[in-house]
Amino acid sequence: MLEPQSESGFFAWNFFDSFLEGQDWYSVWGFESHLKVLLDSDPGIRAAFDKARSEDERMASDPVVQLQWLYQNTPVSELEKRTRLYPVGRIMKKDNL
Repeated sequence: MLEPQSESGFFAWNFFDSFLEGQDWYSVWGFESHLKVLLDSDPGIRAAFDKARSEDERMASDPVVQLQWLYQNTPVSELEKRTRLYPVGRIMKKDNL
């Protein structure tokens, strides 16, 4: 069931798709409501955000791009590191190698 090559395992039934596909791990509405607090409490992120907006016309005019930038530059984005990871491990005994 856990072998990626198995014809009838979890991979064949798309059980692990949410782990393997890139996804937005934040809700725009939920994340957006915390941005004012984030930007007010972290002068470093505020300065970097303002600099990025001043240097990139698209970012300055597109709220979605701004949200994506903020997401990628906050600790919340650590969740993305789980993307494309096989969520199962195997313990192998030395004599089975």
